[in-house]
Amino acid sequence: MSQAIKEVSIPYTTIKTNLTEPVILQEEGKPIAAVISVKDFEDYQAFRNQPRRLSAAEARRIANRALFQELVGCALNVGDPIWAPTPIPVWRIPYRLFTGEIVAVIEVRADTGEVQLDAHTRAEILQKVRTQTTTHDDKFPHQP
Repeated sequence: MSQAIKEVSIPYTTIKTNLTEPVILQEEGKPIAAVISVKDFEDYQAFRNQPRRLSAAEARRIANRALFQELVGCALNVGDPIWAPTPIPVWRIPYRLFTGEIVAVIEVRADTGEVQLDAHTRAEILQKVRTQTTTHDDKFPHQP
């Protein structure tokens, strides 16, 4: 349980207490600051400096933006991202045609959000989609 100091009305220079728990400073009954031990502060700093990891949903959005860019209504189905704890952890996002065929798996670095997709590979993927959709156009007649 933390200690509470209510309505500090005089300045203080040191708090002489065992800081195994935070000391909470309040103003008008609302917490405004906390005094913690140096070790707790160092632990907090180490936690804040850890590399950020993207969630699966964030990785999927990043990969979609990289692949589709300005396209709307592309004939690809995006699968669930797969976590790959390689030396540099990545999310692998599978893309399938509506026939179920996997067209590509795009990797997104979990620490930086960098997409492993260059312009040439993107063009190849989109060409596969165009080829498949025009091949199957006869199965879905166009409406006038």
